[in-house]
Amino acid sequence: MNNLKKKFSFPKNSFDHIILFSTPYNTIAEHKISAIKKRRLFFTLSLLITFLVIYGMLFYVFKPNTIFSNTTTAGGATASHNYIAKFFIDKLFPNFRMTGWDMGWFAGTPMLTFYFPLPFFLMALLSKIFVYNISFKLVTMLGSFILPAAIYYFGKSFKFKYPYPELASIGAMAFLYMKSFSIYGGNFLGTLAGEFSYSISLALVFIFLASLYKGMGKGRFDWLFVLNCVILACIVLTHIITLIALLIIVPSVFFINRNWKSVRYIIAVFIIGFFLSAFWSLPFVLLIKWTPPLQWTNVKDLKVLFPLELIPALILGVVGLFFSILKKDKRVIPIIWTIVVFISLIFTWKGGRLFNTRFLPVIFIFIYLLAAYGLKKLYWIFITAIASVNFTKVREKFFKFTVIAFVPIIAFIAAGSIIAGKPIAPAWANGNYAGFES
Repeated sequence: MNNLKKKFSFPKNSFDHIILFSTPYNTIAEHKISAIKKRRLFFTLSLLITFLVIYGMLFYVFKPNTIFSNTTTAGGATASHNYIAKFFIDKLFPNFRMTGWDMGWFAGTPMLTFYFPLPFFLMALLSKIFVYNISFKLVTMLGSFILPAAIYYFGKSFKFKYPYPELASIGAMAFLYMKSFSIYGGNFLGTLAGEFSYSISLALVFIFLASLYKGMGKGRFDWLFVLNCVILACIVLTHIITLIALLIIVPSVFFINRNWKSVRYIIAVFIIGFFLSAFWSLPFVLLIKWTPPLQWTNVKDLKVLFPLELIPALILGVVGLFFSILKKDKRVIPIIWTIVVFISLIFTWKGGRLFNTRFLPVIFIFIYLLAAYGLKKLYWIFITAIASVNFTKVREKFFKFTVIAFVPIIAFIAAGSIIAGKPIAPAWANGNYAGFES
């Protein structure tokens, strides 16, 4: 690889390094990309346009005029959280507590002993800046806004090269707009139905995995170690389903860095993270016997795993699986592991307090991650094919355009397809955030 650098005289600290270490390592493509003037500027603009499309599609759902209106949030179970939020702000927050006893019904009820307190703590903090209704809305939409950026960070931290992190973020946008499920959590519909804690926690899972992987590489008990412990505690305090997912995913990360230093680091993070969240998690576990034992009838139908809107991602996911096996890319192991294990749980979980369909959002988002890997490989095959032909001036311009504009074009195609599919999330969000007053 160093010989390639010398051969093509790549300048130091340029965007060439992102392209150079991308696969497949085609010297012709690398040479032609290195010859593009102002590469860093063009690729930065490409990334900026991509995220403008992604977050433009988020604002298509969460319209600022309704978010920043002083109205009481309605809609599904979301509306019922107003009571909890107000109790936290009025009774718990002033007394530096995260849980308490609410006398609103009969002899009272344990408030936030069996539900997740962190989102309401955030609402309390924001209520010092905004009026209550706006702070409530901002927290309910928080997870959706964090997810695309969190997945981009995940891709970069696991050293997936261009354009994987960008494509994975576009996949996050597509996942958010999924309308084949509306209550399991993670997507817009789940968030608007009341599962905003799940959405926040799901985004934190990807931030944690990225940060944990970085920490494993260093193996030092420094500020990053402290940050990992805090993020883990935050995941515990936002949702139990995502915590279960994390406990299943993390062992697979060990297969990328198989050494005792990594094991020691992971164990230390989980021990400290446990103690940071134990004030809530231990009472939750020890007192759960006092809650009603919900008996779910689990879903065993294959149709729930393969909704029509997921077909493009499934096809690209098969391509990604093929290339990951062909290239023996260990970084894809956590993605494949997560999909396989959770699909297995769908058909083997015995029921009880936990409905097996709550695992579906985890399966779907990781399918989009695998699809991004497949599309990244197809991108480099295409770039390599163009770079391998004899160039005229027109073809050189086409090559330059293809290299730089590919990702924003995919973002626009994905956004256009979503809008053409008549998403229902914008109407749901308008109904929620216009409030009871309307």
